[in-house]
Amino acid sequence: MERERLQPDEHVAWVFSGLREPIRRLLSRIRVSEQELEVLERDLYAWFLRLSRRPGCGALPDKAMQATLLIGAVELMRKVAALKHCPVPLVPQDVGELARELGVELGGDGGPHS
Repeated sequence: MERERLQPDEHVAWVFSGLREPIRRLLSRIRVSEQELEVLERDLYAWFLRLSRRPGCGALPDKAMQATLLIGAVELMRKVAALKHCPVPLVPQDVGELARELGVELGGDGGPHS
C-alpha cells in the first residue's frame, strides 16, 4: 500500500503496524500477561489515533509520528509499572537510541517491516 494514497486513519494504522512488535517487546519489559499486553496495545493505538486527529498532527512526517508513538509507549510502560508497583525498566532518553535498541529505523517506510 502506498503511503500517499492512505486516508489519515489508515496512515495511523500503517505507522502503528510498523511499530507493533517493537512496542510489544518494550511493554513486555514490565512483565505483563498476553491479555494485559493486548489491552495496553489497544489503549496505545486509541491514544495515537486521537493524537493524530489534532490540528496539524496529520501532516507530520512518518519519522515524527514514529518517534511520538515510541515516546507514548515508554510513558505507558512507566505508568503501568508504577500501578503494578514494579521496577521501571531503563530505556534510552533519546528516541533515536530507543529506536535503535528496539531495531526500528525511524523514518523508514513506517509500515510493517520498518
